[in-house]
Amino acid sequence: DETGRLRYWSVDERRELRERARTLDLTGVYTRDFEIIAPVVTRDLRILALGRTDGGVMLHDLDTGSVRTFPAHGAQVRNLAFEPDGRLLATAGDDGMLRLWDVGTLGLVRETALRRPLANEDFNLPLVWRTDPSAPRRRARMPRSSTGTSGTSPP
Repeated sequence: DETGRLRYWSVDERRELRERARTLDLTGVYTRDFEIIAPVVTRDLRILALGRTDGGVMLHDLDTGSVRTFPAHGAQVRNLAFEPDGRLLATAGDDGMLRLWDVGTLGLVRETALRRPLANEDFNLPLVWRTDPSAPRRRARMPRSSTGTSGTSPP
């Protein structure tokens, strides 16, 4: 929520797991009406990554409470995605770059320039890690903006 409170819920029990809740430092994290943009968590629920307006990424270790921050982009981070095993993190920024990071070392593994923005400033489209290379690639449709224009994201 807007105070940085991270809450866990049991879907089976339909209740909040208050013993797992913790408060996160959200300094520099981009918010729009108190909605965090581009949060992503590893499948094992151990690491939460948040993009920042200054181009940094915050990695919250949800077991220990430790936070690591690193400069990922020269402009606001717009999109994040963890590899299914959580060892790699993909980031896209308003600097027009898509980067792949080693989560353990925070080292840059690979980068490429985006052909065009993933979304206009009114929208944020998530990055999705495709694990099956034989799955068909689909182009995402961007919602209409207030100017009535729309577009597609790159494959």
